[in-house]
Formats: sequence, structure tokens, C-alpha cells
Amino acid sequence: MKVIRIVSAIIALSLIVFSFTTDNKQILSYTQFFIGTILLIYSISEFQNKTKARAVYLLFLAVIIVLIGALSL
Repeated sequence: MKVIRIVSAIIALSLIVFSFTTDNKQILSYTQFFIGTILLIYSISEFQNKTKARAVYLLFLAVIIVLIGALSL
């Protein structure tokens, strides 16, 4: 799960850098998707660590961010 988190972070960071250097704003919805997956993975990790309040909060944020990114496509 740690590998997926790192890969998602690298993809999101590279998309952000590419978007800002080329002034291409259409890629930002994909960036939101990868940030949502990072938060989703963090929430799953928090559920495994038995900190449910933080896990529910992160899950809620992940769902909102992924939905906003999907609706802006």
C-alpha cells in the first residue's frame, strides 16, 4: 500500500509541475483524482491503525475530491 501511495504522489506532483510550466489547466482534474487516491489510501491505513475518526474524515475528503475531479472532466 505504501508503494501505491508513493506512485500516486509522484504522478500527482509531476502533473502539477507539468500543468504549471505549460499553463495547461485541463490536467488539474487528473491531479485531483490522484490526490483523492492518496487520501483514500491514507484513510485505509488509518482504519488499519484503529484510528477511525481520522479515517472517516480522510475518506470523506477523498470522496469529495474524487467527485469534484470527475465532475470537472
